[in-house]
Amino acid sequence: MRTIIAGSRKCPHYHLVCQAVEEAGWKITTVISGCARGVDTFGEQYAEEHGIPVERHPADWERFGRSAGPRRNQEMAQCAEALIAVLYPGSRGTENMIQQAKAAGLKIHVKYFELSENNGSNSLLRVTEDASCRETASDPTKGN
Repeated sequence: MRTIIAGSRKCPHYHLVCQAVEEAGWKITTVISGCARGVDTFGEQYAEEHGIPVERHPADWERFGRSAGPRRNQEMAQCAEALIAVLYPGSRGTENMIQQAKAAGLKIHVKYFELSENNGSNSLLRVTEDASCRETASDPTKGN
């Protein structure tokens, strides 16, 4: 499946991306990346380590300014079949990517995590998994 791997720039742990991919449970044929640091970069690393092609979609901040991220997210959603998102609370870009994926009818898996910010350093505080965050557009009971 052509899969977007996206999420927070604040995510400090590669293993969260690996866990999210494993939990999603589908075969990834291409990783689609938004080229941001954090989860996007870890998604590219995962692809490289597993011999999966990467399709890069960097946001054009110079040309589009603040709308570059949502434009890039929409572009990625239009050429993907699925999204794996690692979501940090308050990550507006990731939340937008999830909304774009829902609108495009993609298969979606979201892994939630929280960070503790102590003395300026990020350390993993908690990872939560909610079965209801697995969504498919073809499931009318999910309301997406």
